[in-house]
Amino acid sequence: MKLPPQTPSRAADDLVPLINVVFLLLIFFLLAGTLMPAPAAPVRYIEGAGEAAPQIPADAVYVDRAGVIYLKGGPASPEALTARLAEARGKAGPLPLVLDRALAMETVQPVLARLSEAGITRVEIVTLRGSAR
Repeated sequence: MKLPPQTPSRAADDLVPLINVVFLLLIFFLLAGTLMPAPAAPVRYIEGAGEAAPQIPADAVYVDRAGVIYLKGGPASPEALTARLAEARGKAGPLPLVLDRALAMETVQPVLARLSEAGITRVEIVTLRGSAR
């Protein structure tokens, strides 16, 4: 008895378009998704009430728990801070300030005084929503 020739299975060919679509969706969500950037300093954010996740600019001023001031990813000298403040004075918006939640007010007051001396009149303290961790 002669059997008819078997045709190859097309199941593997049917998966290729599905894999392509899943891969393209993965790329789309990686590129289009908004991810919070890594902090420029070892700071635990203050939790606050808000409707949207904060958009922390890359040029924000960070103050860690020990009172060390960070600019653009590294500790800042008073001269660098003064230069950053002079640059921020020309901008229309407030200066973003990220404070560590364990920072004592006695440490924040000299920083705010330096901002005031440099002519900064508007400061925005960046916080996270209470539900974000």
